[in-house]
Amino acid sequence: MAQDPTHRPHPNLLAAVWWCGIYGVGLAPVRDETTELEAHALSLILRCPSLTAYQLRQSFAESPTRLIAMSQGTAYPLVQRLKKRGFIVAEEVPGDGRKAERLRCTAEGKDALRAWLWRTDLAIPEDPLRSKVLILGVLTYPERQRRALSMRAQLLEALADFEDFAEANPGPLLQLAHDNARTGLLARIRWVERVAHALNGENALLDQTLEA
Repeated sequence: MAQDPTHRPHPNLLAAVWWCGIYGVGLAPVRDETTELEAHALSLILRCPSLTAYQLRQSFAESPTRLIAMSQGTAYPLVQRLKKRGFIVAEEVPGDGRKAERLRCTAEGKDALRAWLWRTDLAIPEDPLRSKVLILGVLTYPERQRRALSMRAQLLEALADFEDFAEANPGPLLQLAHDNARTGLLARIRWVERVAHALNGENALLDQTLEA
């Protein structure tokens, strides 16, 4: 039996969700305006016409980015908040026994996205690798080097996965986003290589830092 089209991920949505995660998604409101998660979901609805709430949730769940995947359980409450704020309207899909609704961005929703687009949120992004390097002193000398090399291997694997994703998702604006992610991954790889090199001569210093 053919799968109900309202219960399949929307075309190109996974690519859009990927970039939500790349840029980071926060649940806390900024200046009493839309939250980052609300703005990202609203942008998906605008860019992917005829999107259903189910497709939004499924795309969150299948996203290769951790923050978006963790947000899948908030998809339905999120849709309700966007409806309540007048940013989207829902239109029932004719003949659908599950009463699926297609979501559409309103003029107010577009205004909210314009306001969000002009925000300047230039804080240093969180990076768990940076935080982990700060406590490498809890490991033995050999473990420190092995951990740095394993970080590099994991980043190289992520870069390879990303390149496959980028090739499968072309588009002018997507290519700009791809370039941002590629540049960031390459920079992190080079940084981890510098960490591994520094560990060769600074193990004693790490021990002193840990004991201080």
